[in-house]
Amino acid sequence: MTSGFQPIYKMPLRLLVDLAPRPLRLTLREGESILGSGNPETGIELQVTHPSVSRRHAKLLLDGEELLVEDLGSSNGTWVGGRRISGPTPVSLVTALRFGGVEARLERVETEDLEPAISLAGAER
Repeated sequence: MTSGFQPIYKMPLRLLVDLAPRPLRLTLREGESILGSGNPETGIELQVTHPSVSRRHAKLLLDGEELLVEDLGSSNGTWVGGRRISGPTPVSLVTALRFGGVEARLERVETEDLEPAISLAGAER
């Protein structure tokens, strides 16, 4: 019997990017996403416009509850837990991230946060 209860480990993750004047909230999708300052036409799913972020800066691979981050040869580096990374690196919810000079962290997306996005997307039709 299904109760409609969604286990916490199945809740979507979001990347909270610390940009002034207000942070970006980028929902991560299952599979591979490219983060960078380039535009979506160049394959950038997670756009972070900042001088220290390369056009194709990092790859994020979400597989269920496991997230791997990999630098894509960016000029200013990708940092996980205060260390510059060179290969695929596991990330947890409490791990500090940095893309160039931009700080970021992961957060879970609560179901209530998803509903407004769904409503707005439907209103655009």
